[in-house]
Amino acid sequence: MAVLAFVEKSHGEYWDRLNAGIYDIAKRRGDEVRIYAPLTVDPPKQLECLRKAINNHPDAIVVVASDPVLFGNDINFILDAGIPVLTMDLDGYEERRLFHFGTLPFKELGQFAAEEMLKRLECDGPVIVQAGSNAPGAKGKLEGFCERMEKEGKRMIIIDPDFENPELAFSRVLSAIKENPDVSGLYGVYAYHCVVQAKAVEIAGRQPGSVPIVGFDMLDETVKRISDGSIAASIWIREYYFGAAAAMAAGLFSSCKWDEVIAFLGGSENDLRKNIRRLPPVCYSKDNIQEYIQWQKEH
Repeated sequence: MAVLAFVEKSHGEYWDRLNAGIYDIAKRRGDEVRIYAPLTVDPPKQLECLRKAINNHPDAIVVVASDPVLFGNDINFILDAGIPVLTMDLDGYEERRLFHFGTLPFKELGQFAAEEMLKRLECDGPVIVQAGSNAPGAKGKLEGFCERMEKEGKRMIIIDPDFENPELAFSRVLSAIKENPDVSGLYGVYAYHCVVQAKAVEIAGRQPGSVPIVGFDMLDETVKRISDGSIAASIWIREYYFGAAAAMAAGLFSSCKWDEVIAFLGGSENDLRKNIRRLPPVCYSKDNIQEYIQWQKEH
């Protein structure tokens, strides 16, 4: 049995789904899982969590690399001590971490979302875009979306980052909808954006579903609103599965020679930056949401 430490970005429904994949695999292998995370997004507090994990002497550590610099010295210390380090969800420290498990590059996710939005636009009004934060994932999903929309000549109103504050996101998007009654679509980079946008459309006096909303992730409220048509589409990055993949790989690295595991996973010892496993996302709309609901029942 291996002791596996997972140092995550924060708590919440998204992380619960990712962790379900971790626990499912660890249970089958007989590994012990220890999860460390601040309550809200806070890289310095996440660093404290990382150090707590190190002090508890795990056999492998998986890190959500939410800061490209802050964790560097500790990551090097762990690896030099002979403890394997992997990343999931957010990649970082690519020159030394052994493997990364996640989704498409964030800019590509934004482009993916733009294609879904373009299918649904029915008028020439502006698309309201919520940026979320200055984190790499948010910036990438914003950049990819905007580049694709600009290529099609679509107007956009980009709301200032709300830094993962759903209440602030709601108040800002509600104001933007009221100020732009010809709005043609709504997009946001974080899971809560499509939910608060659907609520804002209703509060602004618009018919639910009258403005196409495209977002990310499959929160329970998101699934409900896709089913009733008030959210047009949401892109699921399948976090359950890369949590499971990270748990499986961490267990292997804890009990086998690292070079053998890297070879088994199809990676490269000579260039660790190439050691990435990405899961393609799935877009859910009213047409196929029952498939996701059935998946939920089975997991």
